[in-house]
Amino acid sequence: MRGHLLAALPALLALALLLQAGGAAPSAHALPAAPARGSPDPSGSISLSPRQYAWQPVQALTGMSVTFRVSSTVPVDVYLMTPSQLSGFEATGSAQYIYHSSGTYVSSSVGPLAGGTYYLVIYNDLSSGTASVNYTASTVPVDVYYYHSSLPAPIGVADYGVLNATGALHPYEIVYGEALGTAVIYSIGAYNSSPPPGVSPYGASLQLNAVLQVNTTHGDYAYWLQDVACFLTNNDTMFLNDNIWNMTSPASHLTNASVAGSGAVHATSSGYFYGYGTAPRPYALPLTLHLAIAYTRTADGVDVGFGYGIGGSAGVAWYDNATIREPGITSVGLVVDGYSYTPSGDFYDAELVFGGEGNGEATHFTSMNATLILRYALPNGSIVSPPAIYGFGSDTAEAADDLSTSLVNGYPVVTIGSGNFGPVGYSSSVPAFSASISLSAPAATDAGLGIPVSISSSVSNGVAPYTYYVLVDGAPAYNLTTYGQRLSASFDLPPLPAGLHSLQVEVVDAVGSSAWSARCWIRVNPAPSASLRAARNATDVGVPVALSASVSGGTPPYTYTWYVDGDPVAVTASPSCTCRLPPGSHSLSVRVVDSAGYAVIGGPVRVTASYDYPLIGAVAASAAIAALAAAALRRRAASDRVRPPHPGDPSG
Repeated sequence: MRGHLLAALPALLALALLLQAGGAAPSAHALPAAPARGSPDPSGSISLSPRQYAWQPVQALTGMSVTFRVSSTVPVDVYLMTPSQLSGFEATGSAQYIYHSSGTYVSSSVGPLAGGTYYLVIYNDLSSGTASVNYTASTVPVDVYYYHSSLPAPIGVADYGVLNATGALHPYEIVYGEALGTAVIYSIGAYNSSPPPGVSPYGASLQLNAVLQVNTTHGDYAYWLQDVACFLTNNDTMFLNDNIWNMTSPASHLTNASVAGSGAVHATSSGYFYGYGTAPRPYALPLTLHLAIAYTRTADGVDVGFGYGIGGSAGVAWYDNATIREPGITSVGLVVDGYSYTPSGDFYDAELVFGGEGNGEATHFTSMNATLILRYALPNGSIVSPPAIYGFGSDTAEAADDLSTSLVNGYPVVTIGSGNFGPVGYSSSVPAFSASISLSAPAATDAGLGIPVSISSSVSNGVAPYTYYVLVDGAPAYNLTTYGQRLSASFDLPPLPAGLHSLQVEVVDAVGSSAWSARCWIRVNPAPSASLRAARNATDVGVPVALSASVSGGTPPYTYTWYVDGDPVAVTASPSCTCRLPPGSHSLSVRVVDSAGYAVIGGPVRVTASYDYPLIGAVAASAAIAALAAAALRRRAASDRVRPPHPGDPSG
């Protein structure tokens, strides 16, 4: 990988030979002490009796997601709650929550979320057996403020693998071959009246720090690499110092058999480290200084090179090569990773920072003006800048109590100041908050009716919770809040007066970023009214009666249901109907329903149906006469018949 850097200039080669002629005792550029709050990722095991629950608090910064895994011997309910939701759950047993799932194994990531405390709640309410539970909880990305959020701190530039996009935090990972740090120092001065042992009161350091991940067939290892320029600011001299620490466990374990180079393994209160130091040499301001860390994979381990260069060229002389002996390597690389911490609880970051000379010193700078540039050489040979940089480091214990980093003409500049603990700059585009919102409402409805509305939405690069506002004619008429990035909801807006109205949806996330739906329009018609007319109010039994309805207002088309004495007799799409009525007086009405669902009644009107008696009498008389005539004819026919003679009748 070192071939990606320019070859050293002859002057630098001569300087390298001079430095190899004699070495100073190395300083330990120590790992920082762990904060009092303990491990960054809470985890544990617990036994829950039936109907018993437990909770684990998780502290999140704005823009973080809460990630968790729960395994249990019996099914359990798993919730993520806010403090108020947990209080309600404990008081009533009713669960309001951000997230819920159940089973013997639950794994999820919820967010990004607004900053605050969240609770992972595990409830054994699904089984009569005891639940043996294992859980882990963490925040993603890593908490860049886990070690420092104020001075004293290492000050310069650092890449934590976290892109802060308008409040939403985006983790990323970079695997690279060389770490390259350049400083143009215009002034530097430091003084500490009570430095730690072995450190000059006037000492200061510029450190290039990186993490090497080594994966093998028998385990995975993380090593912290430091290439350090130490300055004695009272006499303008400097020397180089490199360290290797083992971040695979909370305490650094190394031996001279596991790491070998020009230096040796030393013991400190923080564990064992490999170190090598060069002889002091003078420097002159302004000073352009290059620091470099690179690795080469070998048959039985990894060779790590520590280099430096002075002057305008990026040429580097490698002043120490140390071999980390690890057989069975499957992969290796320098890593920046915003998703996780090292096994020791430190960051997979890269840093180019100023601090005390060594041995965990926090010093006071009497003068400082330096421009810093941090870059990576990727495996394909390209040189890239970090996607995002912060103005402070974390993996080293050396610190400054009065420095600050800011962007000047696009470059990070370190000066005397009160510290800058926000993001300093980006070399990649920052993803912006966005939302795809579909708003559905009827094109027309009636005054007096609630308005059915449906929202379908998907947000990106935001911070939960998300509040949706439904605006009618530009004024909020309804709102709802959700923690999910997707929303599908239906509800009714209150009735609106007649006229043309606009509807639009705005979604606002926890940090005030917003997005809008397209505007839609709805025509509100006056409430409908109906009247009914019958062609006549009296009719004969069996003769059809013509009915007609008249409708004003409402939203066409209309459906007409016709009633006689309260019973439906017909349904039509037209405003007219005919019906035959039985004898008597009847109440006729019509129920009109428009397309918006608004129903009104027309009528009633009364119509009387009766028999036509004069006609019936004439018919009856005719029938009677016909009957009499028929009877007379029958009698006449009977009297005219000739009877046969009777036996023994003398006349026969």
